[in-house]
Formats: sequence, structure tokens, C-alpha cells
Amino acid sequence: MKSGVFLIVVFGLTLYLVRQCRKPHSWVGRFFLWEMGARHSELTDWGLSHVVIKSDFKILDVGCGGGKTVAKLAQMAATGSVSGLDYSRASVAASLRTNREGVASGRVAIHHGAVSSLPFPNRHFDLVTAVETHYY
Repeated sequence: MKSGVFLIVVFGLTLYLVRQCRKPHSWVGRFFLWEMGARHSELTDWGLSHVVIKSDFKILDVGCGGGKTVAKLAQMAATGSVSGLDYSRASVAASLRTNREGVASGRVAIHHGAVSSLPFPNRHFDLVTAVETHYY
């Protein structure tokens, strides 16, 4: 009986942690946002080094998480605009904090929404990125 309870607790905890990674909403989720931003930075840099980004591009980052990729893209598209989209309100809040200056200047916008119903017209962006989002 004890092993059955243990397995239920482990399963419940695992499910909770996976949900926090997928759609952060608590302090645990905020930790995962920070951790994923740090862990994905090198991969993001590698990926962006293989893409031509003109300074006036309009860019969308789907699943923007904590907003670090949005910030990198805003530096690369110095006269363009960058939008971030995430379906987690905690991620949107974190991305807004990370990109405070870009948002204030009007060059960065962070949106709450789902990739299944993008709140943008067709052919609006020159580039769309999504870093480590495919498994969510």
C-alpha cells in the first residue's frame, strides 16, 4: 500500500512540474521561466546565427516565455518591431518585465494568446521564431 501511495505522489508531482514548464503560473513556473531562458540562450544564439535578420524586420516569437529571445531579436532588428506571444499569463508578465524598455519605445509588444489562433493578419511578419516550444 505504501508503494502505491508513493507512486501516486510521484506521479502527481511530476504532472504538476510538467504543467509548470508548459504553462507557468506559480513561483515554480517563474523559476522554470528563468531556468529555460538561461538554458536556451546558447541554442537561440546558434539558431539566430543561421538566419538573415534585417534591421527593419517585423518579427514574431511564438512561445516567448520570459522574453529573452524577444530582447535578442529587438537588438538585431534595431529599426523594426518584435512581438512576443505566449499562452501563459505568467510568461507574458515576465516577458514584459524583461523587455520593459522595448515595450516603452513601441518597438516591442507582448501578447497573450495561442498559436492556434494568432491575433495577427496573414503575412504580417518577415520572420517567425519558436525556440524549444515544439514539445509543449
